[in-house]
Amino acid sequence: MEDVGLEANATEEQLRALGYVVTATVGSADEARDVARLRCPDLVLMDIRIAGALDGVDAAVMLQQTFGVPVVFVTGYADDRTLERAKRAEPVGYLIKPYTRSDLRVAIELGLHTHALSVKLREREHWFSTTLRSIGDGVLAVDALGLITFVNAAAEETIGASSAALTGRSLTDVLSFRADATGEAVVSPVTLALRSGRIARLPRGSSLVTADGCARPIDDTATPIIDEAGRTLGAVLVFKDVTERRRLEAQLASTERLAAVGTLAAGVAHEINNPLAFVLANVSHALAVLAEVGAQQPALNPLLDEVRAALSDATTGAERAAGIVAELRQSVRPSGEALRRVKLADVAALAFRLMRSEVASRARSVSTVPDDLFVMADEGRLSQVLVNLLANAVHATPEGAVSAHEISIEAHAAGDRVVLSVSDSGAGMSAELQKRVFEPFYSTREPGVGMGLGTLSSARLRDLVRRDDRGRERRRKGHHVRDQPGRRACRERRSSAAARCFRARHAARTCPRHRR
Repeated sequence: MEDVGLEANATEEQLRALGYVVTATVGSADEARDVARLRCPDLVLMDIRIAGALDGVDAAVMLQQTFGVPVVFVTGYADDRTLERAKRAEPVGYLIKPYTRSDLRVAIELGLHTHALSVKLREREHWFSTTLRSIGDGVLAVDALGLITFVNAAAEETIGASSAALTGRSLTDVLSFRADATGEAVVSPVTLALRSGRIARLPRGSSLVTADGCARPIDDTATPIIDEAGRTLGAVLVFKDVTERRRLEAQLASTERLAAVGTLAAGVAHEINNPLAFVLANVSHALAVLAEVGAQQPALNPLLDEVRAALSDATTGAERAAGIVAELRQSVRPSGEALRRVKLADVAALAFRLMRSEVASRARSVSTVPDDLFVMADEGRLSQVLVNLLANAVHATPEGAVSAHEISIEAHAAGDRVVLSVSDSGAGMSAELQKRVFEPFYSTREPGVGMGLGTLSSARLRDLVRRDDRGRERRRKGHHVRDQPGRRACRERRSSAAARCFRARHAARTCPRHRR
């Protein structure tokens, strides 16, 4: 582009003499745009001072951004202001008038070569950038000062911010790291990599913490970027969110501990069952003796009836203990369970009798279970569930105000479902504790008091019911807790209803300081 006719003609002649093809000679930015759109030249020789609203610098920026055409400035101006403006166009050459034919050839050839290298570099950068943005691991790069230069999509998702918002910021302002066990700060692996020039990693069991305080457990590798001269240019942090893996590892650990409990139970079952057999035998003998005494002295029968009832409950309790041992053994060698039609009112009454003294010491007992509600279930395990939940309710209810507190078992039909609940008016528990209420071996009670398995066994109420009235295999899921500090507590469990399918919702609370 040249706005002086004689100079333009002279330049055109020199180009042809050098073997180049001149596609057009124009005098304004608008004409240059039209020619570039039609002919797409390999290079443009641009005078900085041209006719029209846009000068040569503006025209060069337009040509590069729109068509990707390289520009060599040919001008008689070399002052600082002109040079600074020319840099904005990122020309591939700058030729000062007057120049020789050799100068023109060198400027063109170097400009074409520089442009070709620039295109290859941009293509390679785009290729690598697309690759890094597409991989599943988070990738974050920083320069030697620790300023973020690149963030891929996976890193954006983990950190919770876009690449545009993160680029140019100091990594220490965006992320920090801490030990999960202690909550103490951990030195950034990127900082270690920049300082040492070697690969660095976080200690096992560490989390990435974003600026808003969100913590995510990660596995990571921080690698320094070092040039051929040994200078550290920056570092790359590659990391993966391992929240789900940690959850599965914790679940596996709990399963292994439960399996160990089952193995232990299988080993000691014989020693436990022998004393239970003695208890049952002696209770049976005592009942027989009481029958003889009652026959001989009828006047004592009212008193003896109370003793017989207590002994009958003791028999039930001992049989329930034997059933618990059998359940633990099933964790090693599972066996089938016999289901039968169970009257919920009788199960609730039995649970209150077995917990009579404990409940009476803390609260009034209330049962509102209709006599006409039945379910297909294992009666022993169902009663054990209610006893566990009653025990939790007792521990959650403060002493010394029996008349002010209530522990209840309720049940009602809801369409084709039955809702069974245990509730109390105790202190309630926090949302944080509710998240862990069904974890095996988790307990907020004093060490040595309870194993944290009572509520877990209640959560397995779905195992009590397996088939509907058409004999199809059924297994109900969904065990919920509804509880707030200072509010009436409720834990829910849902299954299908009696005769067709069983659905039970039982509600109980677990005290922040006590849990079976």
